[in-house]
Amino acid sequence: MAHNYLTPIMSSVAETTGGVSTYHPLSGQAQQILFCSETTDEDFFFTFDATGDVSAVTTSMQFCPGAYSLLINVNHPTYVNLVEGSCSGLIHITEFV
Repeated sequence: MAHNYLTPIMSSVAETTGGVSTYHPLSGQAQQILFCSETTDEDFFFTFDATGDVSAVTTSMQFCPGAYSLLINVNHPTYVNLVEGSCSGLIHITEFV
């Protein structure tokens, strides 16, 4: 049985400030992205490659609760927009190709 694993190519950290959007550049190569916030207070909303105003949390954004790792399939995004839900903090991002 053969297994195909994706390779992590880029690891970065996005700093978020409560209620303000953060545009964070990505490689544009990722097939999967792993997000991880540092504490339970650090829930966040995100969307990829959207140019609209994301400083207000909208229904078009996805939500990740704090202190959880979230691995999602993506289609080569070039940046991510992050909005902190509760407080300021760091979101760790790993891209896999």
